[in-house]
Amino acid sequence: MTKSIAALLLGSWGASHEASAQEAATSAGDAACAKCAECPESPIGGELSMTATTHYFFRGLIQEDQGLIFQPALSLSTDLWSGDGPVQSLELSVCSWNSLHSGPTGTGGHGNNSPSAWYESDLLAGLTFNFAGGMTLDASWVEYTIPNGLFKTTSEIDFVVGFDDSEWCARTMGLSGGFGPTVTLGIEVDGQSDQNGAPAGTDEGKFLGFGIAPSFDCCTLGSGEFATPCTMSFPLNAGFSLGDYYEDATGDDDRFGYWDVGVFVSFPIASRFGEWQMSLGTQAVMLNGNQEDLNHGESFEWTGTMALSIGF
Repeated sequence: MTKSIAALLLGSWGASHEASAQEAATSAGDAACAKCAECPESPIGGELSMTATTHYFFRGLIQEDQGLIFQPALSLSTDLWSGDGPVQSLELSVCSWNSLHSGPTGTGGHGNNSPSAWYESDLLAGLTFNFAGGMTLDASWVEYTIPNGLFKTTSEIDFVVGFDDSEWCARTMGLSGGFGPTVTLGIEVDGQSDQNGAPAGTDEGKFLGFGIAPSFDCCTLGSGEFATPCTMSFPLNAGFSLGDYYEDATGDDDRFGYWDVGVFVSFPIASRFGEWQMSLGTQAVMLNGNQEDLNHGESFEWTGTMALSIGF
């Protein structure tokens, strides 16, 4: 009931749409570290993120829209191999992503286990293949667990193909950022993501998602050594069922599930301790068929998000 590896490792939205923002955060960290005579690289990198949002949708399936929704995550990665051929490097990543709710699916509801606020805890392990030319392939195993007992655990295999086109966009169109297209294939192997209750699915499904996130450096806050670059991005995502993913209690499966479009502003926070990043944004979510029924009959929602992350 959460995100693919690409989206998880980037924080909460993006899903997969923060490429140039990450570069800005890295530059801020490098500036803060300039006082060091030499900064040895650690073999393990990571990111700790904390996100607050007004709605929690997972691939168009509403999870919560009331109360406080707080989503902390921790990801770690390390390089396993690097070379000069078509495959330039291989990385191993692990991640823990969580969602804590004060609304009906959390403390305000009927969770069977304590703490009832702990709605979701996902464990993820995956490999990232980095190819020459900017293409990446993520292959991961994800366990979607529900600590408060409202739903059963779902196991899924995810494949995400992404492309870093920032250099091409800068060279051909003069843009500071790229479109960052991604294609996601999610295959449920045990359990399913459709919610219990009416309507609900019963079979493991296959999800296909497409996304882009055009981004550019929009402005600079402050001046001199206190100058902070801001990045604006416009993520656009759409989700489809390749079979039994958006089904209802009768087995009717919607091929088209949802699409969303948003605007996010991200900026680094200068610090000697890690690479801090703040992101603020909103998204419009459009739902189809069974997803609309799950969302109290509403086909359209606005969401707001605030996220703080630190890379190390």
